Amino acid sequence: MDLDPLVGKQLDAVRLSTARIVCYEGAVRSSKTVCSLLSWVEFIMNGPPGNLIMMGRTERTLKRNCLDPLTEMLGPKRCRVVSGSGEAWIMGRRVYLVGANDERSGEKLRGLSLVGALCDEASTVPESVFSMLLTRMSQRGSRVWLTSNPEGPNHWLKKNFLDKARLHLTREGDIVRTPCQVCGQQRCVDGCSSDGNLDLHRFSFQLSDNPSLSDEYKRQIAASLSGLHYRRWILGDWCMAEGVVYDMFDESRHVIRGPLPQMVSIPGVGVDVGTVNPTAALMLGVQAPDRDAGTPARLVLMREYRFDSKKALAQKTDAELSRDLRAWLGHDRPQWVCVDPSAASFKLQLFRDGLSNVIDANNAVLDGIRLMASLFATNQLVVHESCVGLLAELASYSWDAKAAERGEDKPLKVNDHSNDAGRYVVATTQTLWRPYVRSLLGVAA
Repeated sequence: MDLDPLVGKQLDAVRLSTARIVCYEGAVRSSKTVCSLLSWVEFIMNGPPGNLIMMGRTERTLKRNCLDPLTEMLGPKRCRVVSGSGEAWIMGRRVYLVGANDERSGEKLRGLSLVGALCDEASTVPESVFSMLLTRMSQRGSRVWLTSNPEGPNHWLKKNFLDKARLHLTREGDIVRTPCQVCGQQRCVDGCSSDGNLDLHRFSFQLSDNPSLSDEYKRQIAASLSGLHYRRWILGDWCMAEGVVYDMFDESRHVIRGPLPQMVSIPGVGVDVGTVNPTAALMLGVQAPDRDAGTPARLVLMREYRFDSKKALAQKTDAELSRDLRAWLGHDRPQWVCVDPSAASFKLQLFRDGLSNVIDANNAVLDGIRLMASLFATNQLVVHESCVGLLAELASYSWDAKAAERGEDKPLKVNDHSNDAGRYVVATTQTLWRPYVRSLLGVAA
């Protein structure tokens, strides 16, 4: 990877990364990850001896967001992931790799004494796990690096840590210094028992802060987003989730009409199973690129099955739904049938009826929403007009305002069955469609 010289806010962010805790937060594609990795590598090379750790939402996202870029920057001899061991070797030092997707992940940290840690996507890590990580940083000279995209203004990371920063490089580029409330110093003197501002430096980025992106690309991405996603992903604003979830969805851009285009792959079908609620299934295809028109490959939610017991005034058994689903599949042969993980009896029925490619769907709700929104925003996901249930739900799928006040991002559980089915198949089959479709706006950029 060829890196341009650091300029402007990038240079300031790396130069001022001297606190015990350093956080790079803000918009996607704003260069915060590159800045954090450069500072992290400098610490690995020149910091004190001791155990090092890199933590992320999952080991897979940690590899994609941090370790793959580090390998490109340093070369495979200087950054090497030891497959299956939960370890990497960076500049000759061993670094433990930890996925922290739930509260139980804190057990992975027990007993460790650490001198350095990098936490990727810190806002997605449970607060208890992050607090456990800080208790492990007991060695002299220990330091922590964080990266994060913005969440709600009441999120624990912002309220308990970022808002107490001793130094803040703001989105506008101003450097705001807040002395310790006890000893009055920028860095606490020995013996200070401050419970006020933390020894934390915070660097806030907007999309416009990345000089390596063309102005045309920045305009394209900014124009494709609105509302919550524009404020968080473009401006880097920690704002409350309110209104429609997929506010960038536009029928004129995201709905295709007429005959289905040619597909090069059918990665899967997503199924959300209901009894008193509707059962919905959506088929995902990868549309072949059109070299004559100069258009790249893209994902297409191409077909929909939907049974609403309330409208039908009757319920269907698992066996009847299985029969319907298999008839609906027809000659199409998706690689995976991704079913709601809680629908155990329906999955068993599908197996009994000869479907051997049934798997539990990835039901990480917020990760799936970010992925879907990212693909819609960059016009890499479209919906065929025949998916009428999904199209009706997309227009009304909204954030839960009461949850937002508690610092949580949650969609309302209302009229979301086709939405869930679409999210299941897109999120679960990523490894199959990513070779065809490269998202320009990564969910964890």
